[in-house]
Amino acid sequence: MSGFASLRLALSAAFLGALLYSPHVAAQNAAAPTQSVTLGPSGLPLPRFVSLKAGRVNSRVGPGVNYSVDWMYMKPGLPMEIIQEFDT
Repeated sequence: MSGFASLRLALSAAFLGALLYSPHVAAQNAAAPTQSVTLGPSGLPLPRFVSLKAGRVNSRVGPGVNYSVDWMYMKPGLPMEIIQEFDT
């Protein structure tokens, strides 16, 4: 078998494998349950990502300003994930 014929055979086998595999993947994606969107008190979805706009942001231990500061972020534009909200 020449080099061209073996290359042609390998490409044909790869193409056939992709054709046989693609309906299986499409069926798995179609059968996946849709996730319901949870809305927080602000009306925005949870969890969600935001970026910090201020140069200094305090992350507190609790949901109000009476709680102590646990972390202080000093970089604007830093991405943060909001996983829970409180209506205070």
